[in-house]
Amino acid sequence: MLKKIINHTKTQCGMRKLILTENAKKYIQMAIDRNRELGISDGD
Repeated sequence: MLKKIINHTKTQCGMRKLILTENAKKYIQMAIDRNRELGISDGD
């Protein structure tokens, strides 16, 4: 079975708002900073 990764949801119902806590924002930024240090980028 062939799998493909896409950058959108299957339907409009899949688009949801996500409320991030301050800790979640901190951990996301930590991951972004670490990836930058390692030269890892997803293009966004």
